[in-house]
Amino acid sequence: MLHTLKVNTADLAVGMFVSGLDRPWLDTPFMIQGFCVESADEIEKVRSYCEYVFVDVTKSRDQSHPLLKLARISNRSSIPIKDIFPGRPLKAYPESSSEWKDESAQAWVVLDSLVDDVNSIFEHVSDGGSLNVIRLKRSVEPVVESMSRNPDACIWLARLKQHDQYAYQHSLSAAIWAVAMGRQLGLPRRDLRSLAIGCMLMDVGKLRLDPKLLTAARSLSDEEADSMREHVAHGVQIVKESGMMNQDVLDIVAHHHERQHPRKLPGRRLQRGRRRALLAQPGRRDRSRRLCAGSEPPGGEPRDRRRDRAQ
Repeated sequence: MLHTLKVNTADLAVGMFVSGLDRPWLDTPFMIQGFCVESADEIEKVRSYCEYVFVDVTKSRDQSHPLLKLARISNRSSIPIKDIFPGRPLKAYPESSSEWKDESAQAWVVLDSLVDDVNSIFEHVSDGGSLNVIRLKRSVEPVVESMSRNPDACIWLARLKQHDQYAYQHSLSAAIWAVAMGRQLGLPRRDLRSLAIGCMLMDVGKLRLDPKLLTAARSLSDEEADSMREHVAHGVQIVKESGMMNQDVLDIVAHHHERQHPRKLPGRRLQRGRRRALLAQPGRRDRSRRLCAGSEPPGGEPRDRRRDRAQ
């Protein structure tokens, strides 16, 4: 069961376990899987970023706080995660099975390799070729492996990377964010892999749009906006033509704009498709905010210094 409580940061106390923020985790220097507040200085740091947070009542150490007592006696019911993802063998991952400094070295390699492969795969599709699903699966697997051990490394390193193609940058961020959320929920590895592949492919349909439409620095006309929305149908077609049979991946590509442009589908099918796609949508933020936020990585080294050293 999920036992979370929305807490104003003015009421935050030492011992509370922060499991959610009022903004994307990547806009802050805090660890993505949550953290237990250890000191008054840490409370002040949280207040400098957030007006409110979400506290996990069961993971908090100090159960004597009045707010936590109130939450425990509340009669509000919550939905078990197993009911949100029926048929999935959910199991909690260890907080981290490798140190951030050790994992970050491997993360640099796997992320660079993934982006290079995606560039090549998408270029082939843009030239009229078919989607190389096997190559994409092989490229995604090391990223899922790394995030299964310690998600922070890929999350923080991805935000430092400034690739030329925004579409790839955007897809990479969405994939990493979705895998991190899936890991937090305890989804099995095969589902994390599906999330990563689906997010990397969710905008592949834009390869069949007019490039000028994608780079227009102005508001689109109604006709142009309609054309832009067609990238979803193009994407589904490209993925199906590749021979991809993974329904989770197809659902992500088909429904990743469900919030902005909901489609009228049968209830059960809609819920299934949305469930996968909504995990991807938290990663759909403005690029400058998500990839350029000035903060320190979990290892404590300033962002710019780590980037310069890597170069």
